[in-house]
Amino acid sequence: MKKNKKIGLFLALLLVCGMGFLGYRHFFLLTNLADNPEALSDLKKAWNNHQVIALIRHTERCDRSESPCLLGEDKGISVFGKETAVRLGKQFKQLLATDKITLYHSPLLRTTQTAQFMFGNRGEAKNWLREGCKEKLFGDIFKHKISGNNLVLVTHSSCLKKLADDANHKRLIHTKVTGHQTYGVIVFLKINEQQQKLVAMGYLLPKDWNRLLSFKNQ
Repeated sequence: MKKNKKIGLFLALLLVCGMGFLGYRHFFLLTNLADNPEALSDLKKAWNNHQVIALIRHTERCDRSESPCLLGEDKGISVFGKETAVRLGKQFKQLLATDKITLYHSPLLRTTQTAQFMFGNRGEAKNWLREGCKEKLFGDIFKHKISGNNLVLVTHSSCLKKLADDANHKRLIHTKVTGHQTYGVIVFLKINEQQQKLVAMGYLLPKDWNRLLSFKNQ
């Protein structure tokens, strides 16, 4: 009896530790594209066919950072956040052509700055990427996707983590998109406009890009 209790306690401990480990790995149910050449190839093919939605979380916000505020604006990104956004923009363009994109961002300062430092002044602020995005983002993606262009959206963690398939009520992004380590994360979705479907293709954290690009150039 005592032996069975010990075994049960041990298994329960393993389960708790395992759940903690999975929770720590924020994107455990999504593919890290830097680790999966096949998924990366699928992304590039879908991108060339203008079938991709790229969801970008803004880079480091100043009011939750020890890094100085950019231009003294405490509602925007930090100096480190600017450096990250500039680097991400360059790396993004090394991987995927940006001549055929539609770029929208939340009207808040931190998302506006992230979009500008990544892609220049070619984006447009959209209230639906802030107000009501938790409930309506799935439908708004289809409303604003332009045929022949990939859609790039710079938004917030609260919008990303609530993205659900309206038809099946299943969450598309099984993740916790909060905390410093996910600032600047990009989640890629493949869109089927005729069937009104979105499929998660994978993600890249800022720290993944150097590894991905070095692998790509081998």
